[in-house]
Amino acid sequence: RSVVLLLELSAFAPRRCLDGSGLITSGGVTRGTTVLFVDLAGFTVLTESLSHYGSRGTEQLSNIVSAFFGEVTREVLTRGGDPVAYGGDALTITFDGSPEDGLQRAAGAAEEIHRLTELATSRTSLAGTVSLTARIGIASGSVSTAVASTNQRAIPVHVGTGLDDAVTAEEEATGGQTIFS
Repeated sequence: RSVVLLLELSAFAPRRCLDGSGLITSGGVTRGTTVLFVDLAGFTVLTESLSHYGSRGTEQLSNIVSAFFGEVTREVLTRGGDPVAYGGDALTITFDGSPEDGLQRAAGAAEEIHRLTELATSRTSLAGTVSLTARIGIASGSVSTAVASTNQRAIPVHVGTGLDDAVTAEEEATGGQTIFS
């Protein structure tokens, strides 16, 4: 069962679920990590504006968001980040390693995310110029990862103070700003 579960997860799972730490067989793992949480401000307005264009607007919205998060994902992967959760217009990334190293890599990724957001904002859509900003929170703390599964589905689950603190920091940020907790 462990091998089958590993294969089911491998296409979409964060590295922390597949790194051989015994997660699949032990039920979970907790590690200290640095968490970067990014929320794309302006996404709701863009969604509402493009919704007036029906399926063409929906398709364009999907392309804009997919392109943005695709570039962000490539950037964080080059810095050793691990995208652990996507949610609409938000992304959660962990940077395992020492707190100093994780914070340095997360800060570099945050700078690049802000640059990528500026590039996305320079594009035009059916509804006019795209206007997006990134709000980013970065924190260090523990994150527990487990895999909830049935015979047909497996979903990685992440909880912990590192995640909570990064989200709280992001909520304090204004557009274009990174807050460290």
